[in-house]
Amino acid sequence: MQFSDRLRRRFTKLHRVVGRFYVAGVFVAAPLGFYIQYFNERAGGARSFSVAAAVDAILWIVTTAIAFAFILKGKVQQHRQWMTRSFAVAIVFLEVRVVLGVTGLEKVNGGAFDETVVWACVAFSLLFADVVLQWQELRSKRPAPARAPAATGAPAASAVLAGD
Repeated sequence: MQFSDRLRRRFTKLHRVVGRFYVAGVFVAAPLGFYIQYFNERAGGARSFSVAAAVDAILWIVTTAIAFAFILKGKVQQHRQWMTRSFAVAIVFLEVRVVLGVTGLEKVNGGAFDETVVWACVAFSLLFADVVLQWQELRSKRPAPARAPAATGAPAASAVLAGD
């Protein structure tokens, strides 16, 4: 709903309310996600997963804060770009679980491949967001189809109509 132009225009107030809940949720969920991973580390989990969770939490907070700052300044286009990045970072938590679960990679070498998947998802999140943004920009700036050039020997339409 937040990314649909049509719905956003139709339900502007709802867009703002949901957006505020998203921003508040980020500032609660990001540190909480890191803390949960850190707690898991104390129970025997790898330190590298805590570092990855910290990096992802920081990226999520920073991209969301930048987007929020832009909308407060009335810079809608920049706000939309940074919210796209924020969303891409947000779904890293889901991506990791889907990639590991669907492919069965969590069972490879006792979970040794998990770390690679986590870092790859973190790294590719912002790259994927920027690819989406560039694609949208290219799509919106398509040049108008060229009109066929007028024949050089034919009289101009105004001259024909005027009887010249």
